[in-house]
Amino acid sequence: MAEEGEEGGAGIGFEGLSQPGPSKPTPAPRTTYPPPPEHLPQPPSGMHAPANTPAVTPTAQPAAATADTSWTPPANSGNVALNSEHFQKAMKYCKYAGSALQYEDSPTAIDNLQKALKLLTTGQDS
Repeated sequence: MAEEGEEGGAGIGFEGLSQPGPSKPTPAPRTTYPPPPEHLPQPPSGMHAPANTPAVTPTAQPAAATADTSWTPPANSGNVALNSEHFQKAMKYCKYAGSALQYEDSPTAIDNLQKALKLLTTGQDS
């Protein structure tokens, strides 16, 4: 046990150590930069922008609707009533097909798209 007047830790080798005082922040080293140029160099006379650079920036115009709307989906055989589970499963097949296309796996993409079409047209999952 420590006797009166003794600091804790006396006799175990810490007698000569003092508590550290507040530290002073070390100033960051100064970096010197060259002064900015008075003017930037100009390209030599006779140099022009590339030929594909437009002279005037065109204003944005709405894109013309050129989507082919002549395709109609096949009718459900037997007038099958589809529920939300059918649509969710079909979306999952389409998602799988998209993933397969990212890996350039067209047979798997085709298989999943055919499964989605069969489900949507017949109501039967393969």
